[in-house]
Amino acid sequence: MDQAQLNWLTNFIWNIADDVLRDVFVRGKYRDVILPMTVLRRLDAVLEPTKKAVLDMKAALDLEQVTNQDDALRAASGEAFYNTSPFLLRDLKSRATQQKLKDDFEAYLDGFSPNVQDILTNFEFRHQIPRLSKADALGQLIEKFLDKDINISPYAVGELPGLDNHSMGTMFEELVRRFNEDNNEEAGEHWTPRDAVRLMANLMFLPVADKIESGTYLLYDYDCACGTGGMLTVAEETLQKIAKAHGKQVATHLYGQEINGETYAICKADLLLKGDGDAADNSVLIAITGQGKTRGTSAVLGFEATINQHIAYITQSVPVVIAKYLHLSLVAAYPTLRSMSDDSGSTKGALTCEALKRFKIAVPPVDEQQRLVEAISAETKAANTAIARTEREIALMQEYRTRVTADIVTGKLDVREAAAKLPALPADPAAAPVIETLDEPGELEETEPEEI
Repeated sequence: MDQAQLNWLTNFIWNIADDVLRDVFVRGKYRDVILPMTVLRRLDAVLEPTKKAVLDMKAALDLEQVTNQDDALRAASGEAFYNTSPFLLRDLKSRATQQKLKDDFEAYLDGFSPNVQDILTNFEFRHQIPRLSKADALGQLIEKFLDKDINISPYAVGELPGLDNHSMGTMFEELVRRFNEDNNEEAGEHWTPRDAVRLMANLMFLPVADKIESGTYLLYDYDCACGTGGMLTVAEETLQKIAKAHGKQVATHLYGQEINGETYAICKADLLLKGDGDAADNSVLIAITGQGKTRGTSAVLGFEATINQHIAYITQSVPVVIAKYLHLSLVAAYPTLRSMSDDSGSTKGALTCEALKRFKIAVPPVDEQQRLVEAISAETKAANTAIARTEREIALMQEYRTRVTADIVTGKLDVREAAAKLPALPADPAAAPVIETLDEPGELEETEPEEI
């Protein structure tokens, strides 16, 4: 989408606030409604083509009484998020009463995946719904975002072009900027001007541009307060642009943290809208070096992380394998992974990323993968519980041994006094005759060695 069209679309959404929210909210509260609604409309449009597949998957998982459904539902939607409510946003346009609309809209929100729920919670969007409903503005708000003259979908609608992830993120950031300026917030409180951020990114990367190599880079904010995430995304764009100009291929992972709930929600929503929402939740790590048991072991990654040359990071651009199923498949293949990476001459044993790319596993339908994961979890639950309890007891015994050793060395424990209080060891009657016999000379018979 060209800049003129993007500006027109941004202006349209900006004006929804005056059209619908005037006299319902004070001007400084407009963004509490418009920003989360912009996110919801985009997610709704992205999920529309796979809505039936998600509902069918949900019904199948419920029928099989599968409790952990997140991975399977993500795979069904083809995205890092999903909605299991029976509604699309356009289904809510006509309702007989405001109460019915309010109830169905809340049910629609409740159907979103946990990562979207996190965004809605930090936006505190549900707190705005009673006021919107009471003012008869909720229906108008939904209709405005579904207006036939705008298209927030990534797919073309009639003559309206689709809005790619980058353009969507750019529009969202522009809305954030306008709301912050409209509220007279100073630069740095929630928003650092993009020109300043681009300058900072160039100052960081241009001096080392010729040293950038192909590979994976972790980008994070050193001040541990990433705000709305603009510095992260601009740094990523700058690094990608410089790497491309130098003929390098780089992959980036973003990390930041933010204590303010609203700015955290804006940042997470911006990343999700740009298509960066799935990296941490659908990945598996596997150790590719190590001479002990480590090489070939794997684990599901549940958070953003950086790795070194001893670990391979397995992720999927389009999720077709549930992360836990992939992990269990690698656990079952552990002996094979070890044998295919054994030492060869003077070379230490190691797996290679190329070998892992060629490694084949069975990939049944996603719902079957989920059932297998649930079945294995149920079958191994007792054993895993026993192992965990035993490991805990061993850890406590080791901790006790360390403490006793320290007390003895530092003189806190008098060994002689403690030994005097110990009970006498009972004699072993079976051992006594053996000792006596061995102590008496001449009792052992000499024997000739047997032929083999």
